[in-house]
Amino acid sequence: MTEHHYVAAVLATYVALPDTSCRPRRTDRALAHQLFAQAVPLPIVLDALLLAHTRRHLNPATPPAPVRSLHYFLPVIRELAALDPEVLTALQNSLRHRLHTHTTNVIATPPTPSIT
Repeated sequence: MTEHHYVAAVLATYVALPDTSCRPRRTDRALAHQLFAQAVPLPIVLDALLLAHTRRHLNPATPPAPVRSLHYFLPVIRELAALDPEVLTALQNSLRHRLHTHTTNVIATPPTPSIT
């Protein structure tokens, strides 16, 4: 994978998350390039974005503040990069299963139109 594709994938995923800026900042681009230079695997970065987003929304009673920088996700990226590969694989499978289940449930149960 080229650096251009890596950076584009990281930034596209970042801006697609709810509660993030719709446009990456110069510092976000610099961090994505830095992660590539440090050889942080792209799946780890993308999974860290998803995991951090999920953690932010565990308590729906308190809406989280907007994320203003990709740097917000750096501790979770480092956390996942430090995990044992077997633990990381189990976590990735769990996240994907939950995402698939949530997506399937949303699609399978469309809103019922009200008849008044």
